[in-house]
Amino acid sequence: MTNNAVAIDTRVKMKETLEIAKKRLSSINEIATSTMKTSGKFSWRNNKGDNCGDAFVDIFKCTSVFILCRVLGYIAHQEELFKAGAKEIGLTTYLVMEWCGYSYECWKNDIIIRCKILTQKEEEEKLQKVIATLSKYMTEEDRLQKDMEDVKAILETI
Repeated sequence: MTNNAVAIDTRVKMKETLEIAKKRLSSINEIATSTMKTSGKFSWRNNKGDNCGDAFVDIFKCTSVFILCRVLGYIAHQEELFKAGAKEIGLTTYLVMEWCGYSYECWKNDIIIRCKILTQKEEEEKLQKVIATLSKYMTEEDRLQKDMEDVKAILETI
């Protein structure tokens, strides 16, 4: 392979890698803008005497995956107790159990989104570094070609 062929091959691989990184970063950003289904304001009264006291957690601001898992586990347990109670008294139909005004499924949705945001922060930072590094090597022609592809994609949706 000639030096020119190697350079062209390297440029093609660089462009492909840059596109992959941008798409992955875009999917991470989509998670961050997912629709939340609760107010994020979770609270419970602790009667177990395990020195945890009463608790309030703002799901949207919480930075601990451990705490988020504990909250979800607590709600799941409450839902199990609710269903067991309904079964015990012979109910076959009943309202959905809610905690702080929201169902288990709503809390689960928001906690999963928040955990993904927290755990993908490191990946997001690495992807941004990859994009910044590779973008330095894009020629004016490469940028123009990419812009034209973007414009074409937009026009196809109109």
